[in-house]
Amino acid sequence: MKANGMGFTLFISVFFLVGFALLGVGLRSLYQAKAAEGWAETNGLVKACNLVVDSSGDSTTWKVKVSYDYSVDGRTFSGDRIAFGYTGSSARATPEALQVKLGSAAVVRVRYNPLKPEQAVLGAGVNRSNLVILVFAVVWLLFVTGFTVLWTMGSGKDAQLTDSIQVIESKK
Repeated sequence: MKANGMGFTLFISVFFLVGFALLGVGLRSLYQAKAAEGWAETNGLVKACNLVVDSSGDSTTWKVKVSYDYSVDGRTFSGDRIAFGYTGSSARATPEALQVKLGSAAVVRVRYNPLKPEQAVLGAGVNRSNLVILVFAVVWLLFVTGFTVLWTMGSGKDAQLTDSIQVIESKK
């Protein structure tokens, strides 16, 4: 392999690693969200619920932060996860609706992992955050793959073109 080919391989490998890492995070989040649908349930007491607005950078994001206590087999646990994959949003509607719903709640249904009762969520199943990370990872990998194919095609000899030209007589 030529030196510039090795450099490109190392360069593009970083982008593939990022894409596969994002895909792994998305698939894990999706798996956990689906698994939580079958977890045991108990009641939980909402301790705090706030809508956090982050206007740093070029955009604004909204995210709900919640804390709750719940009991399993006489032991009390504290939780703060709304759902697997939930990260807030640059769209305001869902975080505001969550804040209204959870901010007015005294008691909520908590789903907890029966094997690890300290692991709990309020919302189970697939949500938009799970899908966004998966779609982003797939699009990222498709783009990087397309870029790699284009670079590879453009960096080598076009045998089809050179072979299709017939020279009748060479210069002397």
